[in-house]
Amino acid sequence: MAKRFLVGIGGIGMQGLAQLYLEQGDSVVGSDIADFPERSFLEQKGAKIYIGHDPKHLDKSFDSVVYSAAIPEDNPELSVARSLGLRTMRRSEALGELMRDKIGIAVAGTHGKTTTSTMITQILERAHLSPTTIIGAEVRSIRGCAHFGEGPYMVVEACEYGRAFLDLVPQIAVITNIEPDHLDYYKDFDEIKQVFRQFIEKLPKEGLVIACGDDPAVREVVDKLRPTIFYGEGRDNDLVLKMGPLEKGKNNFSLRAQDGSLSVSAFVRTPGVHIALDAAAAAALAWKLGIGPATIAQALMLFGGIKRRFETIYQNQVTLIDDYGHHPTEIEKTLSAARKLFRGRRLVVVFQPHQLSRTRLLLADFAKSFQDADLVLIAPIWAVRDKADENQLIKTEDLVQAINRVSNNATFFDGFPQIADFLKKEIRAGDVILTLGAAKTAQFAQELKRELSRLSL
Repeated sequence: MAKRFLVGIGGIGMQGLAQLYLEQGDSVVGSDIADFPERSFLEQKGAKIYIGHDPKHLDKSFDSVVYSAAIPEDNPELSVARSLGLRTMRRSEALGELMRDKIGIAVAGTHGKTTTSTMITQILERAHLSPTTIIGAEVRSIRGCAHFGEGPYMVVEACEYGRAFLDLVPQIAVITNIEPDHLDYYKDFDEIKQVFRQFIEKLPKEGLVIACGDDPAVREVVDKLRPTIFYGEGRDNDLVLKMGPLEKGKNNFSLRAQDGSLSVSAFVRTPGVHIALDAAAAAALAWKLGIGPATIAQALMLFGGIKRRFETIYQNQVTLIDDYGHHPTEIEKTLSAARKLFRGRRLVVVFQPHQLSRTRLLLADFAKSFQDADLVLIAPIWAVRDKADENQLIKTEDLVQAINRVSNNATFFDGFPQIADFLKKEIRAGDVILTLGAAKTAQFAQELKRELSRLSL
């Protein structure tokens, strides 16, 4: 049994790593700058957690010290760990170490990683293959965001930020899409595509790539580097997705292999072509692992959704849906799905942009992504990892003006309290409210849920 110290244990990725360590029998101690809701869950599993970073938390008894991407190099606990000669690892390096004992399945892409990873996990579970898994969101079916399984496979959500996924050692890679993002780290789209090539080239020669053939950048990057199965709506894919009608919220579709070796008709309860494409990725992988069509279809139809992925958190006279989407493509696809699902109802979007640099560099794309909304209520940009001069280069009002030049439906608010006051006065029966963005938006969504339960419309 190893003794681990996790710096930044409150982050969702580090929580998952802590779960894996605890479930394989390791001792886990961790720290974070602030308290977090899942702390009691980890403590019940056996973790010891400190609030605040203090060098006194560490001594020479620890076998390794793992830190998240959010932890600066001058963190006092990380500094003392190095002075003590303890082994220090990035979270991605720790995952790579765990993956060496399994058949690694790494799910990468700009969007859809969490949903695809969850669907793969549920298919493997349905096939009684007991996978180990670590996902970047809370999944109802595994109670948390990770699970240590007894089977041969390990499913990991593989993030390209900071080149973290290059620390993994998978035998199978899933590529959902490749778009410009994290431009605070990468200099341009070409560099992003290059790092995805490096990720694929790390696979063994006999490794397998499951890739969305509808995405031109994916086609360009994969380019016969490794054996590849392409999926998508295009007829030139190995596995072809055909969308069916949306019925009572069920996202119906069929999947057919070009060689006739697979035929699946299924549904998932989350709307949108993008969700069906995630299901196609999971089905393509399962198909190549020899899992039968009935098992694939059953697992997909039992998919119960993921926290903050088109999650309905309140439904009465008003419907409130919370979603993590913070990239223009995610927003556009989520709103398109909501518009089809809630035809004839007013769609009110609450959005907090995530990062000054992302907002500035993708401003033209953001401007076009809200056209399916009736009202767009914009909170001030949440600055994360941004350089000091970014606030001189972009302001939230710039985004609002850009949206209004395209769809004329956006309003700027000084903060979430002001948005709440507006909604309490203006919301009406039948409205659909969709909260979009990272962590602060999720907190607002829960507060709004309580307010809606007290309103009489």
